[in-house]
Amino acid sequence: MNTGHYTKSTLLALITVLIAFSVPDRTLQAGAEDDSRRMWTNIYDEAVWDLRFGTAREKVNAARMFGAHQKTEYIRPLSDELLRDLESETFRHLPANDPYVKATIAWALGEIGHKHVVPQLLKALEITDRLITAEIDAVKAARAEYEQSVAGGGNADPNAEEGDDFRIDPVFIEPTRPGPFIRGGFRFAYSPDMWWT
Repeated sequence: MNTGHYTKSTLLALITVLIAFSVPDRTLQAGAEDDSRRMWTNIYDEAVWDLRFGTAREKVNAARMFGAHQKTEYIRPLSDELLRDLESETFRHLPANDPYVKATIAWALGEIGHKHVVPQLLKALEITDRLITAEIDAVKAARAEYEQSVAGGGNADPNAEEGDDFRIDPVFIEPTRPGPFIRGGFRFAYSPDMWWT
């Protein structure tokens, strides 16, 4: 079959040559290993920076990468970040010090699996156990104080003290009549949006 003045075999050869030259060469070229090494060095340097100064998401991603690659040279930045601000009352509640972030860093240290990570993990466990025990004791003390106040005939409502200028009166909406946000005869007796306002 003749398509124009080119034969079918000529068109096929032309398409084959075009495809052969349009596909990039995937073989290893001189200097490629240096480029790869430089690229991974930059990635690791950025991850160390993110682990120290990044947001919670950046810290988690950096810790996951270090744990997945099991590089022992990153034990120190991981263990420093694990123990950083763990005992500080001021900084402990920041998003970058969230328990999920600290747990991911501890996971990364465990994945590295070197014997030098054990003291840092034990110290973090001891501090965390002490903090959790203190919070449990505080909740128990507050609960006991409340139960004693209720059992002793005291008023359990902290806003109900005499002379409290900032007392907030409760608002009751009866489901039998329309609420303030909706008119009568509507499908709902009161607006479901009132709970959001």
